[in-house]
Amino acid sequence: MSDDATDTRPYGGNTRAAWLATATGIPLYVLMWAIVWGPGVQLFGSLADIEPRPTVENSTLAAIAAINILTVLVGLAVVAHTVGRVVFARTSSMAVGQAAVVFAAMAAVLAVVPVVLVGVGQEDTGPAVAAAIVIILVPCVVSAGATRALLPAVDRYAALRGTVMVLLVIAIIAVVVFTFYAYAGAGQ
Repeated sequence: MSDDATDTRPYGGNTRAAWLATATGIPLYVLMWAIVWGPGVQLFGSLADIEPRPTVENSTLAAIAAINILTVLVGLAVVAHTVGRVVFARTSSMAVGQAAVVFAAMAAVLAVVPVVLVGVGQEDTGPAVAAAIVIILVPCVVSAGATRALLPAVDRYAALRGTVMVLLVIAIIAVVVFTFYAYAGAGQ
């Protein structure tokens, strides 16, 4: 048995695939969130005709940040171990690209709920929904599709699994730092 690749059947079953998807998806989601946070804040500010800072002093940005924090710390694992297992089982015989598209579509459907909740709960519904689409839905879709596309390689190579674990720790630390910065900076 080689250290570089697993010799068991692919993924070792749905449970292993769900854990690998969680470990891979969290860093990808956090990366996407980091990329779209600034543009999403600017979009919200321009549509709502306000000058928001990238902190959570605005209730819309606070709601979006809270949803993203919960998505990283709880939501991705829950989805990977519930709906994700079902979708994984149904797409296991598909080509990787096709399965990635199905996972991206699953994430889009699931992300509609928090986007709608953000829009309903805010004074500026249109700008809130637009910002939530950019800051919540886009990272969900991209990270889900990319996670499924990367899953065979992460499963096969021990070095890549180790890298994903390091990135997972870094991503969780980044979310904690963001949370502290955003919520502590809101009072300044």
